Amino acid sequence: VALIASRGVGGASLQEVSERAGVTKGALVHHFEHKDALLDAVVDRCAGARADRISIAWSPTLAPWARVRAALGALFTLASGAEGEGRCLVELAVSARTDPRLATKLNPRVSEVVRAFARGLAQSLAEMGVSPRAPAEVLAEVVWTTALGAALREESAATQAVHALEIMLVAHFVP
Repeated sequence: VALIASRGVGGASLQEVSERAGVTKGALVHHFEHKDALLDAVVDRCAGARADRISIAWSPTLAPWARVRAALGALFTLASGAEGEGRCLVELAVSARTDPRLATKLNPRVSEVVRAFARGLAQSLAEMGVSPRAPAEVLAEVVWTTALGAALREESAATQAVHALEIMLVAHFVP
């Protein structure tokens, strides 16, 4: 994940991945026959990490607005996290534009994450008695796109983006 995050998909050879993992290339190839298999596992890990954090953020024990803020924080913390899942997803998305096989793997996983965010957002807004001016799905896409952009920035920029989104979301609900 960190290697793809720092060098992109094209810059992450199986040899270098094996060296970073502290295993022989043969051992790596035993688990991942080719780079596509490794990329599939990376997609699952990165998208799965986002989905897990978002799921935790929508905990019914929190007040509705607290859930929205927690979910935003989950996306942006992961976007700028130490292991680089957000940056890695950006690199995978860039590569998927010209790699149909990777796009077939990545796009449904990303859609799952965005839909989960949209469902939680819609539920929280309904509990607050708020009728958004745009569908929750559209708002979720804006948040997702902003999170990916923030993944390319420093931690402080990601934090600023979360605050800006909170302000925009509040402004969006006020007639």
